[in-house]
Amino acid sequence: MSDPHAAQGGLVERYAGMHPEQFADAVVSGESSGAKEFLSCLSDDVLPGVLVRLPQSVASEILDGRSDETIVHWISSAPLSDAVQLSRRIEPQRRTRLHALLSQRRRRELDRAFLFRDGTVGALANLDFAWVRQGATVAEAIETLRSRRSPDSAPLLVLDDTDRLVGTLDAERALIRGFDAEVRDCLSPARPLLASSDLRAATAAFAAQGERWLPVVDVSRRPVGVLALAQFRRTFFETPKRDEQAFARLAGAMFELLADLPKLLLGEPHAR
Repeated sequence: MSDPHAAQGGLVERYAGMHPEQFADAVVSGESSGAKEFLSCLSDDVLPGVLVRLPQSVASEILDGRSDETIVHWISSAPLSDAVQLSRRIEPQRRTRLHALLSQRRRRELDRAFLFRDGTVGALANLDFAWVRQGATVAEAIETLRSRRSPDSAPLLVLDDTDRLVGTLDAERALIRGFDAEVRDCLSPARPLLASSDLRAATAAFAAQGERWLPVVDVSRRPVGVLALAQFRRTFFETPKRDEQAFARLAGAMFELLADLPKLLLGEPHAR
């Protein structure tokens, strides 16, 4: 007979893997003991994706209880932006020791990312963004969106021939103009954040623009990443207000997964 605790853990694991941001929101909004119970259900394959979306105080406590070997594996195998956020949550002296154990390529990537000091927009930006040239066709832009590594719902950045940001793709306009149209004719204006700005600039920009994502650029207007409103809220406001609806959403989503419980526990049923 199946262990109900194992089944619950499997549902938690599956939901966290599919929706790490929503899972992190729900966990942080809950009571401390309940949050730890949810996090304890996650495997080392899924936990890092949630960890980078938790406030510093929560993430640091978890990292303190993990071995150097485990954290090095996480940083080595995670997408660059997640690897950067994991590294930033590690105590500086330990971080230096762990970075020495990474591959040369990953160390170089992290060194470039750490050019942005803590407390700036660049330090918080997601570095895995998707982009196309303004002369690309809509069809090419769609293919970029399909293969992109950047987070779901993040904007597709449009660059000129000197790698400077000129806008973001307007999906509605692109669909109207058709696959053969050039991206330059399907632009939404971009009002990016400067990577070296402090996080107060992001507060004002999100309030003024009402966007869920904002491009982040250097002083030459070359993109360095994108910043999500959800990630900004979790990091900038270290002690979020308790949100009963967050747990309700998590419970509702997990209830929907119950329909797949036989597959989760037993695998795909054999044909009869």
